[in-house]
Amino acid sequence: MSSIFVDCGFARAAIKELSAIMVTDATGKVKQERLNTVTRSTRFQQIFPVFGINSEYFTVKPGQTMSHFDKHCKVVLDCFKRRWNPNIVHQYRTTFSTDKWVALSTKTQKKHSLTQCRECAHSYASYQKAFPGATWCKKRKLPALAKHMCDEYLTQAMGENEHMDVVEASRDLAEGIEKSYKEKVGRPFLDIVTSTYGKRCTGKQNAAEKKKEQRQLIKKCVNHMQQLSQANVAQMVLQEGLSLRSYNRMRLLQSFEAPGKRSSGKVKTHSPSLSSITWDTSGAMMEIENWDTTTKLNWSALARKYNVPGRNGGQVLKEYAQRHGVNTYQLDGLEQQKRDRRRKLKMPGGEISVPCAGTVEEVKEVWKRQINEGVFTVGEECAPREVELTLREIDVPSTALKKELEANLQGLLRGFVRVPTLLMNNPCQSLQSLHLERYTILECEPMHDLKGHIHNLLTEVTAYLDPSIKPQCEAIIAQVMTKETKRACDYRHTAVLLLMNLLKYDGQSPLCLIFRTIVEISEIMYSSEDKRTTRSILRFYNLTWLHAMTCTEVMYTPRNMTPEKFFGTYFHALSSHAAQQYEVVCLKSVNTENEERILGMASKIATTTSNRKPENVLPNILLRLQAGAQRDRNTLEEQNNSIRAAAKQLPPATNTTVTKVMMRKYAFSWQAHLNRIAPYLEAGQGVCFQARRSSIETFQEHIS
Repeated sequence: MSSIFVDCGFARAAIKELSAIMVTDATGKVKQERLNTVTRSTRFQQIFPVFGINSEYFTVKPGQTMSHFDKHCKVVLDCFKRRWNPNIVHQYRTTFSTDKWVALSTKTQKKHSLTQCRECAHSYASYQKAFPGATWCKKRKLPALAKHMCDEYLTQAMGENEHMDVVEASRDLAEGIEKSYKEKVGRPFLDIVTSTYGKRCTGKQNAAEKKKEQRQLIKKCVNHMQQLSQANVAQMVLQEGLSLRSYNRMRLLQSFEAPGKRSSGKVKTHSPSLSSITWDTSGAMMEIENWDTTTKLNWSALARKYNVPGRNGGQVLKEYAQRHGVNTYQLDGLEQQKRDRRRKLKMPGGEISVPCAGTVEEVKEVWKRQINEGVFTVGEECAPREVELTLREIDVPSTALKKELEANLQGLLRGFVRVPTLLMNNPCQSLQSLHLERYTILECEPMHDLKGHIHNLLTEVTAYLDPSIKPQCEAIIAQVMTKETKRACDYRHTAVLLLMNLLKYDGQSPLCLIFRTIVEISEIMYSSEDKRTTRSILRFYNLTWLHAMTCTEVMYTPRNMTPEKFFGTYFHALSSHAAQQYEVVCLKSVNTENEERILGMASKIATTTSNRKPENVLPNILLRLQAGAQRDRNTLEEQNNSIRAAAKQLPPATNTTVTKVMMRKYAFSWQAHLNRIAPYLEAGQGVCFQARRSSIETFQEHIS
């Protein structure tokens, strides 16, 4: 394919710029205007005076529609319109811009030419190759020179020796080329040729070479996968809560065959067929059967004695004895049979083993290295048990067993109480010196009180359910009651699901009112600070009072638990103190649910991943807790989102309504409740509440 006439990169970029240049009109506004042939030709000659282009090149002759310049411009512009990478287009136009041309020295400019530009082909070869149009390239004279040198070498070699050894001559030529390339280039000649031409320099591959290359490629990929697996497996064991024993079982299951199971294939054997045996088998077997098992048998020496052929005569003799029922393990001085090593699973094709994760020892080494590098911190034991007992002047024999010490230690340690952390250095310090003189214990702990009260509700509500919906409700309750670890979020989610089921049966029942109010109470208790407004505080007061009175009316005499337990600490904290505390501070800010989960996680780690050795329990917990904290995952937020998603399926919340019937029935309690919410009633009706003929409504404000 011949190159286009305009071959210089600077000329091509200039044509692109001059074909649609930005000019300023009389009003000073910028507009895009097509330049006519005269203007464009003049500008082109001004930019490239060194080209020395004939004026006829820009002249339109009689009978022609355009000049040679316009024809070649159209070819260049058509090349720019072709689809090629926009980034490369930008780089091309920036590299060959008019500003870059002007910045060149006059000597360098004279090296460029309009057609067959040698300077662009030499200095800007990569950009010229990227141009979508055909580009002229300098013809190489080196191949002819190399051929001439090779011919001269072969002529001299044939002149010295008529019967020339082709292999030896080729080797001498290759060694000379290699030596020259290493001295001048610094790289072996064969590596350069192979990387440039690939398989073309090695000729056509046969089936064995193709198979070998494919096998090497698969093996390289498998090794790479195995390296990635070993780099991530140590972190995976920590974050997923796997013990080293369970990890090893998983590793064996994924990469090795099952015990006692061999993959289909030919079993390797050293023994020849029975028809080809020529040595004295009866004599060898008689000596083996009469051998003293207290002495280890040398199979190789015995094979040489009975002229067993082959370099592996000992293995042949040993297999022959095994086939005839001889217990060769006793003759080898072993007490029991060796356990067969598991074979690795194979990739498709049966040649390459599947990637295998690191061993337990390798995982431990990774952990040790991460601890030394400061990735994880396990600290040092500040008060070992022996030191603590010594300070208390308790003598405990180090050789005593646990059962022997339990009764003694229970008696010795009775009455001992650990010093509070803040008083560790000086137990006689006052609260004023610790800046705790205003320390107050919370009257309502949002997580514990809400969790405990919902637990009591779920336990008691089964006695009041209608038989038609009781099985469905009991199944929902069993989901949380049968869990080993019951969290507050699980109880909140169960309350939402139970309310959805009750609304399908009777949305006006007292049980629906109990669970609707507790769901709205939990929503406010877990809301953020920006949602705490005058309306939400008044609504929280009324919700807790309405919930307490409805529970008293429906479950005045509990059937599944004692009244003291149902109307105990949790019920009192929610009905009497939760709203008062919410008035002072956002309840979410004093909720330590996420922090207290660490204790549950530590207990689970110690139970499932520890080897029960006292010196390893605490470091193992610290190591795994830190690894779990590195994951970009907030389980509490995920669970709260699932609760919100379930609550969105409920009917929209309406205003909190307290009927006058309930006011009269619980007049004493209602009077006390009005005393608590009096400041919120001063604004009058229409702000936070509205008095109706038969009820009082507190306005709903969306919390989520």
